[in-house]
Order: sequence, then structure tokens, then C-alpha cells
Amino acid sequence: QPNTCQMRQEEYNAVTALPGSERLDYAVKRIADWECMWGLHNDDGWVLVGTDEGREAVPVWPHPEFAQACATGAWSNTVATAITLEAWTERWIPGMRKDGTLIAVFPVNGEQNTVIVTPDQMLALLEEELEKYELE
Repeated sequence: QPNTCQMRQEEYNAVTALPGSERLDYAVKRIADWECMWGLHNDDGWVLVGTDEGREAVPVWPHPEFAQACATGAWSNTVATAITLEAWTERWIPGMRKDGTLIAVFPVNGEQNTVIVTPDQMLALLEEELEKYELE
């Protein structure tokens, strides 16, 4: 498992209170930084959410604590599971393109304003962020 250190409670509280667009920015930076994101998974596979347009989206989080906090209700039997950036770009993105699946970036319990992006939008955001690292 990737080395994602324990998150400070102050940071956790501050970030989960952000609006969806700012959670998206935070998630992209963190995912690029750790080269890893987190989904919720159980024996039936990865959890999905429905979008307003009736499409399916994979929820992803930038840290296991955020993901695990959403493992309640219908998802109470799921566990935060790492997805490496390599697996994401090589397997997930092509699969989601093919299936028409979207991505729900960093949902928070009870928060309706989660940003939904296409696989290509997510890829572009991550590539843009990763390029910054190469310039430093």
C-alpha cells in the first residue's frame, strides 16, 4: 500500500468542508503527489454512484480516510482500496471510456456538490498537475 501518512484532524475537517470544485483541486494535487487514489471496494467490486443524467460514476478519493468515511449505509460493507496512478491511466481510463462511466471526484457524506468529470477530463487534470512536478 502507498505511504499515505495519517491525516491531521484539522486538515480532514477543513478539506471535507470545502465546496466540490475546491475538493476537486485538492484531490488532483494529492493524487498526483502520491501517485495513488482510493475507491471503495467489496466482494461485488467497486462502488458506483448514479449521476443526474442516469449514468454511472466511480467515486474516488485522495486519501483512504476520506473514502472510509463514506463507507456507511449501502456501502458499509466496503473498504478503502488503493488504485495506483499507473493502473488508473493504463486500465481504468480506457475501460471507463469504453463503458461511458464517469468519475465522482471526492464525494463527502451529505454533500450534493460533488464534481463529476469524464475519464479524459480527469486524465488531463492529473497530467497538468504532474507536469508541474517535472518543471520544479
